[in-house]
Amino acid sequence: MRKIWFAIAVFIFASSPSNAAEFAVADIVPIKDCDTQRETRPCEGRDAIFFVHGIFGGVETFTKGTYRWPQELAADFPDVDVFVIKYDTQLLNWLNRDVATFDEIAEVLMSSMQGPVVNDGGTRILDQGFVTSRGYRSIGFIAHSLGGNVAAAYLHSVKSELGHSARAQNAYIITLGTPAEGSYLANVGEVIKQFLGQRDPLLTSLERDNLFLRMLAMWRRAEDQKSQRFHCRPVHLYVGIEGAPTFGLPVVSAESAGGPYRRLAKQIKVFDTYDHLRIAAPDKKTDPLNVWVTSIIKDERQRMDDWKRPLCGSEF
Repeated sequence: MRKIWFAIAVFIFASSPSNAAEFAVADIVPIKDCDTQRETRPCEGRDAIFFVHGIFGGVETFTKGTYRWPQELAADFPDVDVFVIKYDTQLLNWLNRDVATFDEIAEVLMSSMQGPVVNDGGTRILDQGFVTSRGYRSIGFIAHSLGGNVAAAYLHSVKSELGHSARAQNAYIITLGTPAEGSYLANVGEVIKQFLGQRDPLLTSLERDNLFLRMLAMWRRAEDQKSQRFHCRPVHLYVGIEGAPTFGLPVVSAESAGGPYRRLAKQIKVFDTYDHLRIAAPDKKTDPLNVWVTSIIKDERQRMDDWKRPLCGSEF
């Protein structure tokens, strides 16, 4: 047991940003943003990509050596805006206070992306939202680990509050090592936290046999089926699965990452030699992970070009 705890501790700190610091619960970090160049590159009709890191990650999650993946994709697609969504896990403050909860992160992300809610009546101010104020043609997500669940919860909130047309603005989600059915390491991590006298709601949200994750998978399948009946532009799901252990231990199994979405995902791809950290960080343009994701982005942008109909045929 002592060896397992040590390995988990090494994994947790190895996956953290090297310059971790306090920041808001959810921030949108621009890599390339048309909003700063409105006169020459208007946002209207452009596409955007949002990277979302995992439970103990940050912007550095998507960097390996000198290869910074968000920056490289921004250069490869000059007319696509690229951002990184980072959220506060308080990794290095285990002995100070609790981390943010999953619903807190999802709620703040919804407010940032779609606009804040005013106190009197709960009306959402859409023209103040990061996405809604820019008028993007499509939104894509590249999400690692817990980030895939964060992105899924965000889309569910968009559909529930704003409707299927708003959901259909989002073109695709690429998940990389996302524990759709939880991770054994989350259970072990909770034991460590309890030993330290702390609670970690983010780890709890990733435990195996997790009711929330089962419900999230069910909601996603239901949303997809209903959007088809409304003749909406589909939100495609692509699932990347790690095939190697991290520090000798499995993190997210193939069954957890892909099992709930065998019939929903447009494509499921296993990267046999990639562990949980490696599957978020290609090291060069010819890296199979980058080749796969780049191909998806190209295909999805072509799909956007070919879609000449309204985002949804009807709303009800």
